Amino acid sequence: MKRGAKHGFNIIPDYFSLLESRFIIKVMSNKKSLMFWFGLIIVDLLATTMIFIISVSIVILLDRLFISGNFEGFIELYKSIIFPQIVKGLSFQNLDREFPSLGIFFYSTFFTSAWVLLYALSGGLVRLTVGGRPVLHFLKWFLDIENHPVRSIGIIAGAFACFFFWVLSLLVQM
Repeated sequence: MKRGAKHGFNIIPDYFSLLESRFIIKVMSNKKSLMFWFGLIIVDLLATTMIFIISVSIVILLDRLFISGNFEGFIELYKSIIFPQIVKGLSFQNLDREFPSLGIFFYSTFFTSAWVLLYALSGGLVRLTVGGRPVLHFLKWFLDIENHPVRSIGIIAGAFACFFFWVLSLLVQM
C-alpha cells in the first residue's frame, strides 16, 4: 500500500470524527449545564481517540495484509511494533518505510474537536457576560460615550496601556 493511499484513507476517519463532533455540538445546544458540557467534551475527546486508534489500526492491518499476505500474529505485531509506531508517529518522526506518518491521522482527526471546544468556550463566555449585567451597566454609566467621548477613549486607552506594560513587565522579569 503506497503512502498516498494510506493518507487518502484518512478521509474516512476524519468524516466520522466530524459527524461525532457535530453530534456533540447538537447535544450541547439542547443542554445548558456547564458540567454536562464538560462531560461532553471528555466524551468527545475519548470518542475521537477511539476513532484515531481504530483507523490507524485498520491502515496498519491492511498494510500488513498486503505486505505479508496473512493476519497471523496481528496482536503480537500490534503490541511490539504498531503501538510503539503510533507513539513515535504522533511526533512526526521518521518512521520505518512501511509505516505511514501517523501524525497526519492524529492531528486531522482531532481538528474537529476544536469546534466542540470553541462552542463550549463561546457559550461559557456568553453566560459570563449575561451574568455580569451589573458590570455592563456600570461601564455604560462610567464610560459615557455620548456626553464625554474623548474622556471615554482616554480611559480605555489608558487601561490598555497599563495592561500592556504590566504584561511586558511580567515577561521581562521571566
